[in-house]
Parts: sequence; structure tokens; C-alpha cells
Amino acid sequence: MLRRTALTRLAVPTAAVMTIGLAIPALHAAAAPSPAEECVQAGNVWIHVEYDETVTGACATEFASAQEALHTTGLTEDDGWVTTIDGRLSVDKEWWSVYFLSPNEDGTYPAAWEFAQVGVAELELFPGEVLAMKLQADYEVDAVAPAVNPVDGVVLGEPEPSVSPSPSPSVSPSPSASPSPVVTAEPSVSSTPTAEVTVSVSATAAPARPGLPKTGN
Repeated sequence: MLRRTALTRLAVPTAAVMTIGLAIPALHAAAAPSPAEECVQAGNVWIHVEYDETVTGACATEFASAQEALHTTGLTEDDGWVTTIDGRLSVDKEWWSVYFLSPNEDGTYPAAWEFAQVGVAELELFPGEVLAMKLQADYEVDAVAPAVNPVDGVVLGEPEPSVSPSPSPSVSPSPSASPSPVVTAEPSVSSTPTAEVTVSVSATAAPARPGLPKTGN
């Protein structure tokens, strides 16, 4: 009588459940550059305008003179003596004063405005400068410099601030994969032609790709 041993199977362990932690840091965005900063960083001239309670400005890409810069931005059509800026006409004793800021050698700007000693037709401008037109209330009183510096803290040549990308979320390592079930192949059995049935186990190696053992007849 032929005997066969039963298949031996390994128990498959249950995988441990792990919590995946997502570390999502806060996004810190730097302030966007102002129009004045973008203008001077591009090598143009920013025109700063102050009157009444209004503070405005425009970027001039053509600026051989202050007058050309004012004309090309559409802030005025006046030649020589300027009476109207941004649609605001000076009346009675009012007058439009002219100031400018020139960058230092290190790219920074001085804190104090410089009063122009010539009119807009004669005032030469250079890339990165700031021209200011401020309405004064009385020509019999000393002029008052503009109250706002549109390029305060700007350094020419410095890269514009940008939004820092958020780091990728960190993920905890996933649990190791469970081992595949291992099937132990049944040893082959041969019968001897004697009165008694004996079982001999051959020491053959397991097949390269284990599967179900072959059955005997």
C-alpha cells in the first residue's frame, strides 16, 4: 500500500496596521514686489506722483528727459512748465515740484529726495531712477518733499522674492510585505517487492517553482 504524507503549510502572519503620518508644514509666501520695484529692477524709470490725498505712479520706458517720461506714460501733455499731472490742474498758488532719487553704487536708494534744479525738459534721467512730481500748495512757501518713498528698501540687482515651495509630505515607512506561503514538497515514495510494504524517502531537492506534488498511481 502506498503512503503519502500530508502537505505542510506555513501560517501567514497578519500584517500590522501602521498609521501613515503626513507632515505638512505651513506655506510661507514672501511679499510680491511693488510696481515701482519691478519698474526700476527692469532698468526703467518710476514716476511717483503725490497730490491732495492721492499717491500714484507709472513706469516710463522712454526717459531721455523727465518731460519725455511724463509724456510717454500719459501723465501730462504739458511742455516746459507743467500745470497738470494725472488730470490734476494746479490752481491759484499751487505748483508742481520736481524731485528724484538716484540709486547708490551698491544698488540702494538714499532716504532723502533730491530737489531738481532744472525743469522737466532739461532734467536727464537714467535707468533705475525715480522721478517724483508733488503738488505744492503755495509757491511762496518752501517746497515739501514727497511723503512716500516707493523704492524704500529696494536694492537694484537683487532677485525678486518668490513663494517658497512647500516640502513634500513625509510618509512613514509601510509595513514589510507578509511572506508568501511556503509549500513543502512531499518526498517521493517507492515500494519494494517484498511481503511487507516499506517506505523509503528520497532526498531529492524541492522543485525550482514549487507547486502541488505529483500523485502516484
